[in-house]
Amino acid sequence: MFGDIDIETHRQWCVNAATNAGLEAIHPLWREPRRALLDELFAAGFHATIVVLRELLLDPMALLGRELTPAVVDAIAAAGHDASGETGEYHTVVTSGPIFAAPVPMSFSAPERRGDHWAVPVGLAADLRQLCLQ
Repeated sequence: MFGDIDIETHRQWCVNAATNAGLEAIHPLWREPRRALLDELFAAGFHATIVVLRELLLDPMALLGRELTPAVVDAIAAAGHDASGETGEYHTVVTSGPIFAAPVPMSFSAPERRGDHWAVPVGLAADLRQLCLQ
């Protein structure tokens, strides 16, 4: 299952990787309007945190580690970038939403530079083990 929206070269890479593993690549978001997908995510009640971003496009100190919200998406779009992150502007981790039994307890470390990207190392909070055993 892949979350690609409309970049054909990446979709083909996913299809090839899945085929080589004996699997079928499924792209349920393929060719859906980018902003509509974000609006659907927010309306459904999902929460995501920006954990990686490309420094040349976005200010890491302004956005890294922030929750992805409609206001953040608007700010990214107003700066002339793809607000969905489809072209590599940023990556997120989803921490809660309607399909989660409870929010995933995450820990976020200090930002690190990784080439032309910045990342917030993500881990599972210590109490996750207890959550899984319930």
